[in-house]
Amino acid sequence: MRASQVARCDFSQVKRTTSQHYAGRRFASAARGGWHTASGSHKKTPLITKGLTNLALTTHAKVLAERREMWLPFKTRGGSKTVTRLPWRAIVFACWASQLMLPAQTTLDLRTQTKNVDFTQAVTTKPNKSGTALPATCRVGETFFLTGAPAGQNLYGCTGTNAWSQLGANMLPVNSQPGQVLAWNGNSWQPQSGLGVSIALSFASIADGTCAEQSAALALPWPTGSPVTLAMPAQYCDATSGTCYAPIGLAPSARITAPGVATLRMCNFSGAAQSPPMASYTLVQYGSNTTTATLTFPQIVDGACATLNVAVPGATAASAIAVGLPAALEQGLIVAGVPSAPGVIAISACNWSGATLTLAPASYQFSVI
Repeated sequence: MRASQVARCDFSQVKRTTSQHYAGRRFASAARGGWHTASGSHKKTPLITKGLTNLALTTHAKVLAERREMWLPFKTRGGSKTVTRLPWRAIVFACWASQLMLPAQTTLDLRTQTKNVDFTQAVTTKPNKSGTALPATCRVGETFFLTGAPAGQNLYGCTGTNAWSQLGANMLPVNSQPGQVLAWNGNSWQPQSGLGVSIALSFASIADGTCAEQSAALALPWPTGSPVTLAMPAQYCDATSGTCYAPIGLAPSARITAPGVATLRMCNFSGAAQSPPMASYTLVQYGSNTTTATLTFPQIVDGACATLNVAVPGATAASAIAVGLPAALEQGLIVAGVPSAPGVIAISACNWSGATLTLAPASYQFSVI
């Protein structure tokens, strides 16, 4: 017997113990407390009045005073009607107990049965449905907490039939890199390059037509292979003589060879050996909206260059391109990128190693500045 049946004294589904064909009679309470048959209409008639109210059975019930038994209607699957016999004390006790159980079975409708709801003292509150995927259907006004979304971007609202929208527009992006700043583009915040990071390096004598490398730790943990630009010092100053001069015939390139580590390659094409003194070099990282491509250059003889075209969305003739070089770059190789057509940049690899180079396929990153 279900609790809902006990609460309303509904015995239509009790398990049958003894059955016989329904006789079509109605029974009511006698004044002396017993029970007797009574014919009449099919209206519901109170059968027990002492201490209980609203206890009624249909006309298809029979109570026998002699045995203190009650015959209740029972409908089989085939549609035929039978009656069920139960001790009347069990019936009375079940209905009496149901009055005590009613408060525990009550379900409140917060929309219609409460006002000024205050959950500030609740131990926990979970006002939204939640899950790892948005439901396929929804009605306007529903909310959903998407547990699989990035932290801070979990709340969604149903803004149209079966249409979910992320709540909290203009949220900060999650694809920014250390050292970047955010710029408002009219609709959302987008990461932009910051002021850059300066590193101080010096080089020993670099022979004409050769390259040398120096590495330094960065103040920010930029990822390996990030696209960066490099700014040379306006001049070099000799600490011993105190004389300064502008860099001439030097071709630098920089790459992120490990998280937070930059390597600067300096190639000398001045016609004479040079020893650049300690100086400050500024790197700016462009880690958002990058294009990644695996490039395989053909064999390059010493002193020659090879060029490949790469599709880079947003590139125009006026664009500057930041190139993210692979951490392992062949000695004496210089790689640079320039726009060659709308949405296309030309990547040139020049060999100054003194020997023919056969380059292994490598991953490059490109960002339109």
